Amino acid sequence: MDIKNESRFEAVDARFQLLDARFQAIDVRFQAVEEKLAAMDVNNESRFEAVNAQLRVIDAQFKAIQENMTATDLNNEKRFAKLEKEIAELDAKVEGGFALLVEKINAQDLKVAKSVTSAANKQLIMMLVIAGSIIASLLYVG
Repeated sequence: MDIKNESRFEAVDARFQLLDARFQAIDVRFQAVEEKLAAMDVNNESRFEAVNAQLRVIDAQFKAIQENMTATDLNNEKRFAKLEKEIAELDAKVEGGFALLVEKINAQDLKVAKSVTSAANKQLIMMLVIAGSIIASLLYVG
């Protein structure tokens, strides 16, 4: 029975050695995969650093653009304030010019009204003189 057990143990031992060899082969494969993953990590790390560097450049450019826009807005606000002031001044000048024009027109209207009244008065006086002459000549003749 000892020989049978011994041959069984040898068979089991041979199977364990086969399994051990397989596990060692698998371990070698895992080590290869780990090495590839480590290499990929290094490669990806450098890529991520490059992307981060590009993002920092883009952020700096964006900040510069924002600063330029802020400066432009301030400049435009000054220009618009200056334009609004000039428009107000022009409005005041135009308003003053219109007021002067209205005053001149009113003065002309008054002169025309006086002239018309004066002419009507002169005409009335002339008609009275003529009518008086006619009446006087009728009375004198008659």
